Amino acid sequence: MCIRDRCKKALELIDKKESEYDPVKKHYSTIAVKGTNELYAHSVAKTAGYTEEDLAQIPPEASLGLGCGNSVAEANLKQGDFVLDLGCGAGMDLFLSGTKVGPNGKAVGVDYSEDMVKRGKEVAKKYNRNNVEFHFCPIDAMTFPSNSFDVVISNCVLNLVPDKQKAF
Repeated sequence: MCIRDRCKKALELIDKKESEYDPVKKHYSTIAVKGTNELYAHSVAKTAGYTEEDLAQIPPEASLGLGCGNSVAEANLKQGDFVLDLGCGAGMDLFLSGTKVGPNGKAVGVDYSEDMVKRGKEVAKKYNRNNVEFHFCPIDAMTFPSNSFDVVISNCVLNLVPDKQKAF
């Protein structure tokens, strides 16, 4: 089953009524649509541990001043790795991962905000980043076969998941 089908199946498991996710989804969707001041986003990224070299590899539209650390720096990514980014947002860590894994690797991101996924896809297209994928999917309901990814990263999004046991 492909990633798109797995995410679709996971979304079917989520109740269509107002959920615990709605306030979080609304907040991040607003940021995705409005964007963030580039100087502010750069400052937050530097504070979170991103180097100037890291930031040069990330399209500015993907840096929104969110997250709490540089998960990619801790991931020890190698050329050809397949990476899953949980709660990828507009793709800051996803684009950095894509650069590190190179053309033979892949960086796959999932996020529960359709607006974040849309923004990420638009940025990937604009910058011709072919080894980066964005998928709309809740992280606490998706399933992947064992060994689908070499590395899984997340930048503080697990704090926002109501049922943390399902996310793990």
